[in-house]
Amino acid sequence: MELLQKSEELNKMSEKILLLTPPFSLKGGVVEFNRNLIKYSSNKFILFEFRSSLKDKVINKVLYLLLDYLRFIKVLSTNKNSIVHINPSLGEFSIVRDSFYIIISRLFKKKIYIHWHGWNESNEFLFSKYSSLIKNSFFKVDHIKVLSRKFKKVIQKYDFNGKITIGSTFVDDDLIGSHTLQKDGKIRILFLSTISKNKGIYESITLFKKLEKTNKNIEFIIAGDGPEYSNILNKFSNEPNIKIIGHVSGEEKRKIFQSSDIYLFPSYYEGMPTSVLEAFCFGLPVVASNVGAIKEILKDGMGFIINEHNLIDYEDKLIKLIHNTKLRQTISNNNKKIGNSLYLSSIVIKNIDNDYKQLLTS
Repeated sequence: MELLQKSEELNKMSEKILLLTPPFSLKGGVVEFNRNLIKYSSNKFILFEFRSSLKDKVINKVLYLLLDYLRFIKVLSTNKNSIVHINPSLGEFSIVRDSFYIIISRLFKKKIYIHWHGWNESNEFLFSKYSSLIKNSFFKVDHIKVLSRKFKKVIQKYDFNGKITIGSTFVDDDLIGSHTLQKDGKIRILFLSTISKNKGIYESITLFKKLEKTNKNIEFIIAGDGPEYSNILNKFSNEPNIKIIGHVSGEEKRKIFQSSDIYLFPSYYEGMPTSVLEAFCFGLPVVASNVGAIKEILKDGMGFIINEHNLIDYEDKLIKLIHNTKLRQTISNNNKKIGNSLYLSSIVIKNIDNDYKQLLTS
C-alpha cells in the first residue's frame, strides 16, 4: 500500500519511467522485483498495473487486454515519461501481450527497457513461432536485460543486434538478518517457493521421506502458496517432521530462513530465482536443479547443482550436508559473503539506475 501511495504521489510530479507490473495485490517474483525497484531506485515511477492474466477465460482475456491497451495509451498520452520498463517471461501469453505494449510504446517514441524474468527453456521455440512479431517488437527495444549468459546467446541467435546485458534479481536489504546453525540438534531443510509441480515440491517431499528413515534429526519446512498447496496440506499436515506454513513475508520470512540449515530447490525451469539468492544471503547451502541461471550463480563451495532431476544425486548431496556440520558452516560463511556483496537490492538496482541514465542521455 505504501508503494502504491508513493507511486500516486509521484504521478503528480514530472515522471520519467513507466513501469508495467502485475497488480501489487498479487504474489510473485515480478511483483516483488517491482516493489524493490521502486523502493531502492533513485528514479521516479508511474505504475501501470495490467489486469489481463493467463488464468482468465479466453473472452475475458481478450476483453481485459483491449481495455489494458486503451488505458496504457491514455497513460502514455497524459504523463511525462521517457522510459517504459517491461518485465516479460518466456511464455506464449507474455510474449504476445508484451509485444503490443512495446509496439504502442514505440509509436509514442519512448525508450524501452526490457528486464526478462521467467525463462522456460522448452518455450524457446516461441522465438521461431512468433518470429515476425518479436522482430517488430522485442527486437526493436533500446535495452534488454537477461539473467544468464545462456539467455543472452539464445536471443542473439535469433538476430537481435541491439544492446543486451546480463543482470540479476535481488534481495531486499531489509529482509536480511544474522544466521547461525541450529543448536537443538535439528537440521532443517527449507523449500520456499510457489507450491507447484514445476517447482519440484513432490520430489522434495519424496526426498525428505526417504532421508527421514535414516536421519531422525531432520525437519522439512515448506513455505509458500500455490496450486498444489491444498493438496500438500491435506496429505502431509499430520507428518510430525514436515511443517507446512503457507506464504511468508517480512519478519516471518526472515525467521524461517534464520531457523533453516539447507535450502532445497529442485525446480524444472527458472530465470534467476530470488529465493536462491535469499538463501545465499542468509548463509544456507543450496541444493538445486541445473536450470536457468542457477548453473551460473551456484558455484563451487556454495552448495550442489543436480543434473536431470536425479533423486539419487539429490539424496547423496543432502546426506553429505546433514552429516557434516563443518561443511555446512564453511558454505554458510561463503554464501553470506557472496550473497550480501552481489545480490542486495541496494547494489543491483544501482546498475539498473545506470541503465536508465544511459537511455535518458542517449
